[in-house]
Amino acid sequence: MNLFPKLIAYHLTDASIDLSQSTLQAALEKKPARDPSDTELSTFGFITPLPVVDGQVSTVLAHKVSDVLVIKAEQSLRKVPAQAIDAELNKRVSALEQTTDTKVSRAERKVMKDQVVMSLIGRVIPKKIQLTAFILPADNLILVSASRPADAENLLSTVREVLGSLPVRPVTVQQSPTAVMTDWLKKKTFPAPFFPLGEASLRGVEEGKANLSDVDLTGDEVQMHLASGLLVRSILLAWSDKMVFRVNDRLLIDKIRLSDTLMADIKHNAGDDQDKLQTWEASVILTAKSLKEMLDNLFAAFGGTNVPGSIA
Repeated sequence: MNLFPKLIAYHLTDASIDLSQSTLQAALEKKPARDPSDTELSTFGFITPLPVVDGQVSTVLAHKVSDVLVIKAEQSLRKVPAQAIDAELNKRVSALEQTTDTKVSRAERKVMKDQVVMSLIGRVIPKKIQLTAFILPADNLILVSASRPADAENLLSTVREVLGSLPVRPVTVQQSPTAVMTDWLKKKTFPAPFFPLGEASLRGVEEGKANLSDVDLTGDEVQMHLASGLLVRSILLAWSDKMVFRVNDRLLIDKIRLSDTLMADIKHNAGDDQDKLQTWEASVILTAKSLKEMLDNLFAAFGGTNVPGSIA
């Protein structure tokens, strides 16, 4: 059970905010997830993070496991194919021009395009995008399982909307991740307990790139790329014997995979009955604990974190 295949980390910059389970539950209930109407392109709301057990969907929207609060959001997004829009628009423009014997202006075409989009929206099946967040109040940390900052900010801004305030900032570090990761390869050394797994993306300041896979990152090929001025933009790392992940120069982390050892620990902690909810809760506890420890090590490798002023 991989609850966090990707993540973006945020600092909670005001520890006095009430993030209790009851407060979060009441706030999230104000905006449940729903399907968009025939005239809506998208909707965003909250769903239960708990697994379905015996066909029953929980009504819990904020669940506390040990010292971790888990929430989950769902976006329903309709995207009308551009090809379908163009085909219908050209059909309508052609019919209007033939009827009026006049050329449709650019402004008129834009209005007609909006009308086409609205007419086609209802025919498109919404795509569901789900985002999970771990809130760690004791560590002033929020982890969002997203690969794009825009998606994570969507979840956080919606929590802020229903809660009234959520003072957070993306985690930043003291040293440039690009400079630090490039230095690792140049010196052929990696800070414990990290080691490379043969995959990296290198880019030049203005031009040039190299996407490396299944190569020795301490070998001559990599040194040649670095000598030509390429810098590390992302790298695949192992953290001890517990986790594999890729981190980039913006501290976006993806390709997270828990080790077999951790997965075995999750099964052990879930108990002999292998209850679905117990397994999920055990996964939450160990995943959150492991991610927090890994991030502590990673941020330390980048010179430590820097917490800026808060925003409401």
